[in-house]
Amino acid sequence: SRVPNSKVSSGACGRQVVRAFNSKAEHDTWLVRTKASAEPRPPVLQPADTATAAPFLFSVDPMAGHLEVFAAPPAAASRAETEPRPPSASMLEVRYPLARDGALRHAVADVGKTWSTFRLSKWLEAVDAITADVAYRHTDGEARGLALVTAAHNHSRKLRATDTGRDVLLRSYVTAAGTSSLEVRTDSLQLDPGTGREVLINVCHTTMVALDQQTMSPRRPFEGVAPAVPPLALEAHPKAGTVAAEATAANARQEERAALSQWHQAIRKHRHRSTMEIRQPLSTPPTADEMASLHQMHRSSILAQEQPRSTRPPPPRTVQRFTFRSSFAVFPEKRNVHGKLFGGFVAGQVGAV
Repeated sequence: SRVPNSKVSSGACGRQVVRAFNSKAEHDTWLVRTKASAEPRPPVLQPADTATAAPFLFSVDPMAGHLEVFAAPPAAASRAETEPRPPSASMLEVRYPLARDGALRHAVADVGKTWSTFRLSKWLEAVDAITADVAYRHTDGEARGLALVTAAHNHSRKLRATDTGRDVLLRSYVTAAGTSSLEVRTDSLQLDPGTGREVLINVCHTTMVALDQQTMSPRRPFEGVAPAVPPLALEAHPKAGTVAAEATAANARQEERAALSQWHQAIRKHRHRSTMEIRQPLSTPPTADEMASLHQMHRSSILAQEQPRSTRPPPPRTVQRFTFRSSFAVFPEKRNVHGKLFGGFVAGQVGAV
């Protein structure tokens, strides 16, 4: 069987390697759908205290005092555990006022005239923190004894260059909710100086998993206990009048994001099934053909190294030749609320390398 919207190709040893899309046209279709489903700022968002509304971002970003945070008021976010809630209830919007804040502009600017200009490592740190804040807001995780952890950042795209002379908005919101996991999307936006409309600069989809703080295992629902992740409700309910069309459009965008989330999940599941899971009970050893290929590659490498330098062929482009290592002392300011190394810092270092 084959999952739609995924591509399977053979690696060096014959084992199937899964890619996300079948063709460039399919990837372009995904981009069009992703751009069209971006959620504009809802009226419910209001200026909020950074330490209260976005504690993860506040704790890890030394420039947090320069940022402007907008969130739904507590009354709009407070709901019963099992009651569905719309994306706006947990949405966070963070404004980087780069146009008037030179210190902040210097802190996020990349070195040289790059296409990114807003340093990618800094953006990854912000995304990792703000998605955790959104996940905790959606699940009321702190009050319910949950530990929300990042499973993966998937389908992250840089769509156009960032103008560091203009403000940047990071808008993060839930796109899909299961029983113990949820997908959070983060959009990086800027206003077009000509039209005044928001333009999508970056996008990233983050999978968060709700763990029990005591056992650090996924919080599964059982009889008498609500699911760790509340369901996602439609953002608006169309009514007669001028707002009916806007409500219908908002619901259409949300349904499109849910469909994209299912697409992402199908790709992840198929990739998971096609990899060699060393630590899993269902892991399978290399096949005879794979063993023969590995043996031949190792033999060719040894024979090449034993030849005189004058006739020795160029060394193969192995992973070892392109491996970089860095060591860091983990100080308290680089730890998250669970006492572990902040994942955004690791993602930032990967982006820098």
